[in-house]
Amino acid sequence: MHQVFKEELEHRERLRKVRLFQKAAFPVRKTLAGYELQSLRLPSTLQTNELTSCQFIRDKKNLVLYGPVGKGRTHLAIALG
Repeated sequence: MHQVFKEELEHRERLRKVRLFQKAAFPVRKTLAGYELQSLRLPSTLQTNELTSCQFIRDKKNLVLYGPVGKGRTHLAIALG
C-alpha cells in the first residue's frame, strides 16, 4: 500500500510540473546545465548560489537582467523560471 501511495504522489508531482510549465508559457525548456554562470556580473549583495536557488524570490527581491544581445538573459530567465 505504501508503494501505491508513493507512486501516486510522484505522479501528481509530475503532472503539477507539466501544468505549471504550460501555464508559464515558456517557448522552450531551459536549464542551468551548461550555462556559464562565471560570466555573470552580479551585484555584491547577490551570490551565485542565491541566484540558482532562487533565494531572491523567497526574500521578495526583484531580479533585473540586462546586457547586450546574445548574452543569455532569456536563457537564464527561463531556466530560473
